[in-house]
Amino acid sequence: MPEEPSGTATPLQSKHIGTIANALLAKAKQFAKVFGPESRTAPDLRQAAAALLSLSLSRERDELAGCIDAGGRPSDAENPARARDPVKPVCRDCGSEDIGRDATARWDEDLQDWSLTAVYDTVTCDSCGAESDNLCNWQPLEPTPAPLPPVVGARARILERPRIGGDRFKGREGEIVRQSAFGFYLRLDMTPRERVQKVELVETPFLDVLSHPSGPE
Repeated sequence: MPEEPSGTATPLQSKHIGTIANALLAKAKQFAKVFGPESRTAPDLRQAAAALLSLSLSRERDELAGCIDAGGRPSDAENPARARDPVKPVCRDCGSEDIGRDATARWDEDLQDWSLTAVYDTVTCDSCGAESDNLCNWQPLEPTPAPLPPVVGARARILERPRIGGDRFKGREGEIVRQSAFGFYLRLDMTPRERVQKVELVETPFLDVLSHPSGPE
């Protein structure tokens, strides 16, 4: 018999039991990834581990139980995407990023929604048609550049601001000409219909800086 979870756990709701059972039956590693340490509460996950023990899924059971007790995740030796810096999978044959894995979803009567129950190991490339369990060639992601801070002389775009009836300047671009206590003044590029160049005060969070002014030659 499985060991009863310790602590002051309260019974899981039936909708949680259904979701957990589906995920555990599909693959315990998949369950651990979705209900991992970031979103767990110890009593609930101890109950989930006890439920897993009763399913006789020895390898997956031990992996998930160890993950919960150690506060970590299952080993991901076969998937470097979760073992080191961010990466992306590309097809090892043609280099395309247009690859995917099949999955199964079943209707959950308690949640009244489709619930993912399995993700299959086989990877398929939609570009060249290759299919294999180890089709992925993991490539490092390009680092995301840090956003440019607003400075006088920079080119910037106005992001949508909360305005009654909508923001009529959304998406307009121009040059930052002055700073104020409330944001920055943006001298807008003129449209063919405008006769006078407009200057708009834009709060800093709604400025998308496109480029900084060029330095001296």
